[in-house]
Amino acid sequence: QPPAAAKSPPAKQSSKAGFMFVCDDSTYEECMTHRIFGLPKAQFATLRSEVDADTSLYLFNFRSGQIFGVFRCNGPPALDIVPGAYQNRFPAHVKWELKGEGACVAARGEGGVSTLSWGRPVSGPL
Repeated sequence: QPPAAAKSPPAKQSSKAGFMFVCDDSTYEECMTHRIFGLPKAQFATLRSEVDADTSLYLFNFRSGQIFGVFRCNGPPALDIVPGAYQNRFPAHVKWELKGEGACVAARGEGGVSTLSWGRPVSGPL
């Protein structure tokens, strides 16, 4: 009887479900123009530990109530990838590219009521 074929190990899956960045109308434009997402410098360690090439990235515009994605990293997180972006308020950057075709989802229901159950929008892991 021939030996049993060796099974391939299962594909490694990232333990990171995703990471949500938050913007308003003015920072949305910078996100799209420079193809970066940004956080305050104090959150750089979180960005480095939570975001890698396998992490799905999303962008929530809390003014328009839209969620954009899915994005993925196009390089490791770093400080000031685009010097002066976001008026230096969010210097912890990650470059992004679309993961697939991308989409925009409304996060507000009828009458502009948010369908997301959180108070103040905060960037972070999902």
